[in-house]
Amino acid sequence: MDQGVSGGRQPVPTQAWSSVATVDPPRSPAPPGTSTPQPPAGGPGRGAPWWVVAVVALLAALLTGGVVYAWSRLGSSGSAGTQQETTSTAVAALAAKYDATKAELDATKAELDALKKATATKPADTTANPSDVSSTSKQYTLIKKVYLNSGTWYVTADYIQFLTGSAAAAAATAHGDESPPPNDYYILNDNTLLRELPVAAGANVKIMGGEGGDPANPRNQTIASFHDWYVSPDTAKNWVKGGIYILTLSGGKVTAIDQQFVP
Repeated sequence: MDQGVSGGRQPVPTQAWSSVATVDPPRSPAPPGTSTPQPPAGGPGRGAPWWVVAVVALLAALLTGGVVYAWSRLGSSGSAGTQQETTSTAVAALAAKYDATKAELDATKAELDALKKATATKPADTTANPSDVSSTSKQYTLIKKVYLNSGTWYVTADYIQFLTGSAAAAAATAHGDESPPPNDYYILNDNTLLRELPVAAGANVKIMGGEGGDPANPRNQTIASFHDWYVSPDTAKNWVKGGIYILTLSGGKVTAIDQQFVP
């Protein structure tokens, strides 16, 4: 029978605690010239599995391809936008050129139409060129100048039409003037061609009206006297500049000058 310990204490085992250690079996020595493989750092089981490496590589490849594709699309989009802008500018320039050309053609057509209309409504010039006539003819005219050249007198003539009655009313209406015209006459001068006409020696000039005389009492002058009145600074004489005259033409020369009286 065990003896109790005084004081009621429990007996202490006399066998000491011991730890169990695991010892790896001995490894065979490495062949000469080779190194002994070392376990991965961090101990057994710390290295990444092969399939993880493969997945990461695949993801990296996909990401790189996506970036390259996006960049190429962005570049293509920018190039397309630039090309479209250039094309739009060219189209706008061509449209502007077309509009300008069309406006010019329209203006030219309007001018041609106006010229055709004027030609259709213009009275025919029935007067003959004095240098071509062999018979005597008469022509209403305005005298723009009287001068002497190499011993021959000349007048610068602007042919007109002196119309009365219905012809005067029709011409005034066509030109937008009062119709019937005042005093029942109308001067039509659509052709402003000036003609240099020689005056035959001894040609008579008859003037009337104004301050130079009375229609009932006409005044006869030589061409030299008429010239002096024409260029005179005296208004009592130079009123002859504004007269309407009837030229008698024969053989291309003026053989008589008669002033047409107008009220």
